[in-house]
Amino acid sequence: MVETQNTFVDAAKAAGVQHVIKFSGLAAAQPETAFIFGRMHREIEEYLEKSGLAWTHLRPTGFMQEYLREAPSVIHQGALFFALGDVRLNPVDLVDVAKVGFRLLRDGGHEGARLSVTGPEALTMAQVPIAFHARQEGRCTTWRCPGTDRQQALLSHGIPAEYVEALDKQVEERLQAGSSRGWIFRPTGCFDVQPTTFLEFAERNADAFGGRVREGALA
Repeated sequence: MVETQNTFVDAAKAAGVQHVIKFSGLAAAQPETAFIFGRMHREIEEYLEKSGLAWTHLRPTGFMQEYLREAPSVIHQGALFFALGDVRLNPVDLVDVAKVGFRLLRDGGHEGARLSVTGPEALTMAQVPIAFHARQEGRCTTWRCPGTDRQQALLSHGIPAEYVEALDKQVEERLQAGSSRGWIFRPTGCFDVQPTTFLEFAERNADAFGGRVREGALA
């Protein structure tokens, strides 16, 4: 990723591009992060900042779409495996991130800004599963904590071992950091993007999770 994106920065500069918007990640804001993708994003950000080009870093938090990776466990075991205890996360819909990226590309501005983008809710891992309702009558998704269960579940469904290891590092850092909050669009209003709730995301992807969404699940 570092090689590819740094090469893109060089090519953009050679082509006369004036402003590059870097799709990054919230972990890039932590220089000490052990999350490999956060470290790579940070390295690319620094390369872009030294390029002489105008830049904007778009730093979303974890994506709601990451939960699609957990769909096999939700469908076959009625469980969501996350060893996150009572930590609250505010995942963001990639569709919302794309809308912000579009507005930045279309309208310009925000040069030199590091924009943190999160979802509108801070949810625990005990709250997230209730957005899913299995097809079988009376069966609901539950949350299970042990990290080894999640590792085994991801590996059994074909997720590469090195990616599972990276996700474990991400979980460790989230446990250390505690709850994450905030939504950049609502206080600033500068992007005119209505943030997607997790329930709306679950409704849109109900079939992927093997069921329908329970009415008022996160109320």
